Amino acid sequence: MTDTQAPAYVEELLEIVKNVLYENPEQETRLREAILQHARSQSFRATIEQEIQLLGETIANIENDFSTIESEVHDIDGRKVIRELDGSHQRFLPRWMGLRQEYTSVMLYSQTSAGKINSKIHSFLRHIIPILENESYSIDEKKESLEFYVESLAEFQQQGDGIGTRFLRLSQGVSVFKDDIVKAAKRGQRLNTMELESLHELITRLQKDFDKASGFFNQAWDIVGSTVLRTSTMVSAAGIGAGGASLAKIIGAKTAASTVAVQGGLFGCAGSITTAGGTTCSAGFYTGGGTAIASSGTAASGLAALAPVAAAALLVVGLGALGYSVYGGVTDHSTKMKELSTRLEEKQEEYNRIQRKGADCENVIRELQALDPAFLRLANRLSSMQQIWRLLVVDAQNLSNELTTMQSTQDPVLLSVSTTYIKVLYETLQVALDNYTLQVSRPRT
Repeated sequence: MTDTQAPAYVEELLEIVKNVLYENPEQETRLREAILQHARSQSFRATIEQEIQLLGETIANIENDFSTIESEVHDIDGRKVIRELDGSHQRFLPRWMGLRQEYTSVMLYSQTSAGKINSKIHSFLRHIIPILENESYSIDEKKESLEFYVESLAEFQQQGDGIGTRFLRLSQGVSVFKDDIVKAAKRGQRLNTMELESLHELITRLQKDFDKASGFFNQAWDIVGSTVLRTSTMVSAAGIGAGGASLAKIIGAKTAASTVAVQGGLFGCAGSITTAGGTTCSAGFYTGGGTAIASSGTAASGLAALAPVAAAALLVVGLGALGYSVYGGVTDHSTKMKELSTRLEEKQEEYNRIQRKGADCENVIRELQALDPAFLRLANRLSSMQQIWRLLVVDAQNLSNELTTMQSTQDPVLLSVSTTYIKVLYETLQVALDNYTLQVSRPRT
């Protein structure tokens, strides 16, 4: 059955009218009894009761699905994993609450509209039907009594169309909401993947720079150590001997002491040094006997007196006694390594954080997929509410048409038959409206 069709029972009643009225127009009594018998039949009442039962379940399930989805969306918003294209947090709960508020609004309005027309139907059945059935009233008097109800039905049809349209838009809104939140979650997942790839490239470059900077020191110490070990005795042009083993021990420890005891060798340092012989000088080269061979003022001549290989090794290490520029280079490398280390730690933490967000996005997508049945049920049930109102409007339209026909006839037999038919339609619509207003006003737990 489409949403533009009248309920099945209306079609059945119309079929009875066609079979009896047009084939045997004179048999009014037969028509009246046939309609009443059908109206009292168990199958006919069962159809109405089924519609009523489904209506109650529909309303209860709609509210349950709204609550279930609201709870999940609230939780998803709280995790802040769905983002706009600019990276800002995208919230969906306000939009969902807007849909729910619209549902509440249309339900209250539909209850009011159904209640108003229902009271008029009660009045019609209580007061107008007896007039129509009473042969003491003239046809004109009977038709005049219908005017108010024709107008009331026209108003109800207009309101019913509006209510049905709102339910339909709600159904569509639920479907669009579901599609949008899933798309947003998947977009967030793609953004996380892109950010992780970009960070991975940056971290790889930083790690290479860090390893390269670290290699500067490691290579320098290796060169110095191997050079000193090979040169157990270095002889300068002035015949000064250097104890290579002592120097290797000092350099191998990678320390710069302010006071160093030199035994049978030499050492260069920017700080003050006390020799084994007890002589203290600054920034020069010393023999084990305690005699300074180069002061801070003649560092160049002291350097020139060393073997070339040893001088190159000491230059790479950048000891302060060889000049500020070399020492500054070592300091710059040390600062750079600290900066690289800090950036690596920061980017690694950012990478881990985005990884966690990516995992949250995957969880959100799975949770939304688990809500698919709830979204589908809710959209379908809201569509059912639209169809219910469409059927109510169709019933009202049928009644309006019948009343208009009754107003235009001068045939007392046709008027009497129409009264019997319209009474059944009114009673049917009354049952539906009674139960509709009951269901929408019932408190929910």
